[in-house]
Amino acid sequence: MVINKLKFTKYKCFNCNQENNFNRTIYEKKFLKNIFRINLCKKCNCEFTNKIPANSFTWSEIYKYGGSDQKKDIKYKFDFLVNFFHKLRIFQVKKIEKIVFLNIKKKKLNILDYGVGDGYLINYFSKNQNRLFASDISLQKPSNLKKNIKYLNYKMLEKKKIKFDIILLRHVLEHCPNPKRYIKNLSKKISKDGTIYVEIPNHSIKSNIFLKIFRNNYAQLCLPHHINHFNKENFTKAFNKDFKLTFHSMNIPILGTSIQNMLKFKKELRFSFLNIILFPLQILISIFTRSDVALGIILKKR
Repeated sequence: MVINKLKFTKYKCFNCNQENNFNRTIYEKKFLKNIFRINLCKKCNCEFTNKIPANSFTWSEIYKYGGSDQKKDIKYKFDFLVNFFHKLRIFQVKKIEKIVFLNIKKKKLNILDYGVGDGYLINYFSKNQNRLFASDISLQKPSNLKKNIKYLNYKMLEKKKIKFDIILLRHVLEHCPNPKRYIKNLSKKISKDGTIYVEIPNHSIKSNIFLKIFRNNYAQLCLPHHINHFNKENFTKAFNKDFKLTFHSMNIPILGTSIQNMLKFKKELRFSFLNIILFPLQILISIFTRSDVALGIILKKR
């Protein structure tokens, strides 16, 4: 009889694979009776979480407590808040669209959203005549995906003989053990002159004023769900050899949740009223301070 048991293992630097040669940073969190810390690699200066789940049961358990996009029916006293937040989300997606489709002249494209989550990103692109695909770890197609989007679970994707013109990985790589391997495998699915778009939280005190202010209460630390903690410098070290990289400043709502963390508000208030109300203010602060809450990166094969 197999007993499901929480088990964690040490995690290595995502860039140089160092395991023990690191400094501990100020960031840590207690979760499921374990202490999770962000380590700083002495060899290449990349940052990574000290340990990760050692079996599928532990992975599934930690994601019961958040860490991934899920479609939720959130009801507020005033429905306009939900509609307002949706418009802010679409505002960000339109920026992604502008970045990704820059200089692409081909009319009908094969587009893959890898790590589709709640599907709102790939659903947005269903307005045109492109061939749309979505992929995630789940074997079943998410119910909220539109009918014209073909779902390929990770097993099907490996076997599928198809080339994609655009592959989207929005807030995926920070969750993946060995992100360099993920990108290498996905790059084999890219067509000639194809594009990989990656979006990641920006873990840099130098270029993210919110991380500098909130430190251990910063919303996008997301321990233990985020195991790779990227910034422009360490992402370049990891991927510049094989890809030409173009960086863009992006925004995701973190101000409300960071304040809630600092004030020790109830967890069920996360991503709710404060995040919706403060997101426009956050965007303005980011513009005036030239802060990058997140980074959107175009990867082109060298």
